Amino acid sequence: MSMKNIGFFLIVSLFLLFSCSKQSQQRAPDLVIYSAWHPDVLNPLVRMYEQKTHKKIEVVTNQAGILLVKLRIESSATPADILLSSDAGYLWEAQRMELLKPLQSQVLSKNIPASLRSEDNSWFGITQRAVLIVLGKGVNSDAIDKYLNLSDERWHGKVCLLNSTFSDTQSLIAGSIFHQGKEKTLAMLKQWVANLAHSPFMEPMSLADALSDGSCSVALLDSSVVLQKKRQGVLLPYVWPDQESSGAHVNVSGAGILRGANNANEAQAFLEWLTSEEAQAVLVALNAEFPVLSTLQVDELDWSKYQVDQTRLEAIIEKQPQAIKLIRKAGYQ
Repeated sequence: MSMKNIGFFLIVSLFLLFSCSKQSQQRAPDLVIYSAWHPDVLNPLVRMYEQKTHKKIEVVTNQAGILLVKLRIESSATPADILLSSDAGYLWEAQRMELLKPLQSQVLSKNIPASLRSEDNSWFGITQRAVLIVLGKGVNSDAIDKYLNLSDERWHGKVCLLNSTFSDTQSLIAGSIFHQGKEKTLAMLKQWVANLAHSPFMEPMSLADALSDGSCSVALLDSSVVLQKKRQGVLLPYVWPDQESSGAHVNVSGAGILRGANNANEAQAFLEWLTSEEAQAVLVALNAEFPVLSTLQVDELDWSKYQVDQTRLEAIIEKQPQAIKLIRKAGYQ
C-alpha cells in the first residue's frame, strides 16, 4: 500500500471512529414528550428531572391541536410517551381518540383530586386555574358575584371578554350548560354579547390592560393572568364567582401517557414526580397556576379560601361541543 493510500485510510478510519464515538454519546432518549406547555414552563422541569434521575428527555413542542393531528398520523409508530396540554379539552379529545393509556397509580390517585382527572385515569390535571370576574376602575366588588351577572342590563357597554376560541372560555360555557342547561346558557351568552364594550380580545394581557385603563368595567379572566399581573406589581380587583352555588369554574394544565408509549414506566414516574411538592412548587412559580397537590399551600389570590367547582372536569368538558354550537348561535366571536 502506498503512503498516499495509507494516509487516506488513516483519515477515513479516524473519521469513522469519531462518528461512532459521537453517535454513542447521542443515546436514545429515555422519555419523549409531546408538549403544548410553554417551553419556559416545561424546560426547567425537564432539566431538574434529568439532573435528578440521569434520564434523557426529548421534548417536541407545538400547539395541542397540531400534536393531536401528528399523533393520529403517527398512530402506533409514534415515538411519544407523554402528551402535555394546557387545556383539559385537548386531553379529553385525545382520550376520545383512544390515544391515551389508563393508569393504575396510587401516587397520582392520592395527589390529584378525582374531579381533576378522567374517570378511567387516562389523563390528569397537573396544575389548575379558575375563571375569575375581574373588575375595572371604581367597580364595587359587591355589585357582581356570578358569571350570570355579566348579562345584567347595568353592564350594558361595560363587559369585556376573551375571544370565544380560548379554551377557558369554551370550558366555562360547557360548565354553564352542565349546571343550568342549554337554554339558560344561550340566553346568558346573547346578553353577554349585547353588553360588550369592545370586540372580544385575542390576548389576555391586552384585556387586563383594558381593565386597568378604564376601557372595561367587568371581564372574565383566568386566575393565572391575574396572578401574573400581581407579580408584575399590577393589582386587578377580582371576585370569586358563584360561591353560593357550584363555585368558580376551573380548568387544568395536564398530561396523559400514550397507548403506544415505548417508555411507559419512565413516563409514569415522570408524571408522578410532577405531582410532588418539589415539582408543584416550581410549576406554580413558572406558570402562575395553582397546585393540584393539596398539601402544598399557596396563599396568592387566596385560592384556598374560596369554593371552586368540584364537578368532575371530564363531565363538563364533554359538553364542550355543545358549548361551541351555542357560542356560534349567540354571535359570540
